[in-house]
Amino acid sequence: MSSSLISILIIGQSGQIAPVLTAYLCQNKSFTITTVSRLSCSSIESCQHYAIPSYTFELISNIIYITKPDCIIYCLAAGSVRARPDSLDTIKYINYILPTKIWSLCNRDLYDVKFFYFSSTAIYKGLRSRSQVNILSEPSPVCDYSYYKVILHENIIATADTSPNAYSYQLILASVFGGREHSSRLIPRIVSYLKYQTSFSLYLSHDIRDYISVFDICLAIENLVLSVYPTSKSSNILAASGVRYSNSEVFDFLKVLFDSHLVPTKILTLPAYYGDSLNYDSASFASVLCRKPLNLVNGFSREVLQFYSV
Repeated sequence: MSSSLISILIIGQSGQIAPVLTAYLCQNKSFTITTVSRLSCSSIESCQHYAIPSYTFELISNIIYITKPDCIIYCLAAGSVRARPDSLDTIKYINYILPTKIWSLCNRDLYDVKFFYFSSTAIYKGLRSRSQVNILSEPSPVCDYSYYKVILHENIIATADTSPNAYSYQLILASVFGGREHSSRLIPRIVSYLKYQTSFSLYLSHDIRDYISVFDICLAIENLVLSVYPTSKSSNILAASGVRYSNSEVFDFLKVLFDSHLVPTKILTLPAYYGDSLNYDSASFASVLCRKPLNLVNGFSREVLQFYSV
């Protein structure tokens, strides 16, 4: 770019993180933001926006050549929400084929571009419960979504060191709160119950989850975008708070926030599963944030509730 502004291209706008991330980055006057989404999705008025009928590489590559971004943030995902099933072809294309092609384009035709993409702690799902997980831990995927996320990352790091033009950043996300979560997720279901007294079944299991704030994800990306000298050609960040909560603890916390005396309509007990109570190291995330990550209790507030469309 001829100006000193940093050009950011955000691909995908309908998910949990992208709308909040776009609004957050638009507040930084050092950035110019361009978004890409399907025709049915909307974007922020202050951003340049490309509406496309489908996420084909041909359409997206044309936009990349037009905008010549300094940073590309790939926010698309398929197969991550069990209540919203995607076909295997879609999961493979969105999680692996398309981002691989975009990464190859970055290496071939752009200069010093930063490529951001997301995975989730679901890639460790096959590990035994209570395993200690850090950024060097080997993934153990058990579903199509996480399998293709893993091979995407393997392909990127295999070419990153010899890449003349691009830097990659993978953020492996724990359970995210504060974004536009799917209505089938635990927190939106609890919020709906506490607001409207709908039926709610609380599942008691050994599933103790690490929750992170969507605003910490935004801050981490902002810091990485602004960093002048990347530490390596390929960076891996385990975005976790290091604090875990059971389903009942999440319910009790939100009940206090709502000043409610409701109890679950039904309580069900589930057996323990592999990978459901992993201990995540938050050091790599804290290093990017330059502080301790927020957790559910110190990061969730009444203001955050506006993001839950229930």
